[in-house]
Amino acid sequence: FSLSKTVLISVALIFFILLFRYSINLAIPFAVNVFPAAWEQEIGENTYNAMSKSVFQKSSLSRSRIERLRGKASDLARINGFKSPKIIFHDSDLIGANALAFPGGPIVVTDDLVILLQRDELILSVVAHEFAHIQERHSLQQIIEVVGIAAVASVILGSDDTLLEEASFVGINLWANKNSRGFEKRADLLAQEYLKKAGFREPTFANAIKKLTEHYCSKTSVRKVQHCIEQTDSGWLSTHPSGAERLNYLSHSH
Repeated sequence: FSLSKTVLISVALIFFILLFRYSINLAIPFAVNVFPAAWEQEIGENTYNAMSKSVFQKSSLSRSRIERLRGKASDLARINGFKSPKIIFHDSDLIGANALAFPGGPIVVTDDLVILLQRDELILSVVAHEFAHIQERHSLQQIIEVVGIAAVASVILGSDDTLLEEASFVGINLWANKNSRGFEKRADLLAQEYLKKAGFREPTFANAIKKLTEHYCSKTSVRKVQHCIEQTDSGWLSTHPSGAERLNYLSHSH
């Protein structure tokens, strides 16, 4: 054992990890650009099909309402210069009032979200947010980033050292969540641009976020509801910025 050698090896290891981390950042835009859109869509379809067996149930919304929302979403996408991905409505006991964009599409909108927001323009503002995720290929970026970091962690730490391996994947998840919050902010701001171009009133998306935040916070204890609504720190384990944080940057983006 030599303290100087241990320190030197540790410094070298940290240097190469950081070097690789930033190399991934530089390589990701290229990797995303050359990744075939058909493959991305296949990943999205396969993920949706897998989840539909356990997470989604048949929608109870009327056919006329579904078709009206799909038509308006298609118009919103066309005005902004892209084709709307397939939009599917589902009931779900697990994810509640929510919308999900799978890589390359489809977009799933839950019955609970439609019932909570009620007004078409509020529902469409959430769909615009999911459009932004697909246009920016955020899910694909996360897949490439997390797979790359996980591969390096496995090589460096080895597959036999269970404790270090588990710690590495906790770190990967924390880092991915931080990236996810950045993607969510970008999608929020793009959604606001899409809506503005389509002639929606400026506070439409903010109103939807406010209503969703209040709904989420209503599930906490009565004493903590107001704190939940006003909380600006999303925390390390959160995949989204807090409602108050989102409302703040949306109001300053006009």
